[in-house]
Amino acid sequence: MGATRWMQIFDLFSKRQESCDTELIELLKSLRQAQKDYAVALSCFEEVTEVDKIDETIFLMAAARKKYSYYLRKLRAYTWKNHETMCR
Repeated sequence: MGATRWMQIFDLFSKRQESCDTELIELLKSLRQAQKDYAVALSCFEEVTEVDKIDETIFLMAAARKKYSYYLRKLRAYTWKNHETMCR
């Protein structure tokens, strides 16, 4: 399942937050935040001109990608473990 699909699921669950598992919601929020962090780092990379700042933004992008991958793996594991008890 792609990142866009996970974001659609996030939007669905955030509207019905009171009836859903809080761990799932937190994972989805963390995934969305990691996606935003990457977008910010990419934006900074596109605007920076100093060599040292280029290196810094590359490290920020790599860290955001790692964070995103981490939360995506955790979300997949969570949904696999709880696929029958998730909110409908």
